[in-house]
Amino acid sequence: MSQSRYPLKTVINGDSVVILTKGQADTINNIFDSQKQKIADAKELISFKDSLIRSKDSLLNIAYAPTAQYDSLNAKYINTLMFLDYVESWVYDRAKEGSFLYYSYDSTCIEAIDLSDYEVRKNDYTGAIFFYRITDTPFIHKKKNDSFRKGWEQEITRTNRPKIHRL
Repeated sequence: MSQSRYPLKTVINGDSVVILTKGQADTINNIFDSQKQKIADAKELISFKDSLIRSKDSLLNIAYAPTAQYDSLNAKYINTLMFLDYVESWVYDRAKEGSFLYYSYDSTCIEAIDLSDYEVRKNDYTGAIFFYRITDTPFIHKKKNDSFRKGWEQEITRTNRPKIHRL
């Protein structure tokens, strides 16, 4: 018997053709099948890992959402505390200055009239309260229970009117 030399390479109609034994062909087919199986397994593993990563991202988003809400609420709380401190400081400063505090419906603000340059007087008969600028007090020589002239407040020029602070 002669020894066969397979695989044989030959050219038919300009194409290279390889002639194999049945055993060689089966071996090559088995190699191709195992490679296809490895590729399919790798694709399945990649798909599984991708789904794990998506699940992990979803869980992280779910876990992060309360933290973000907490941070947002905490920032609002801190801003509210800072505003409250500002309002408290503003009211305290106006009270030390001797201001008159009131709520203005026109400007929707708390307003303070600075009365530090004014003297407050009250008419004992009517109970009316009058504010006189200390430098502009017209009735220095008045008797104790004399009433003030009506409309005196209109005589104060705009430049001498009290300063108004708004919150």
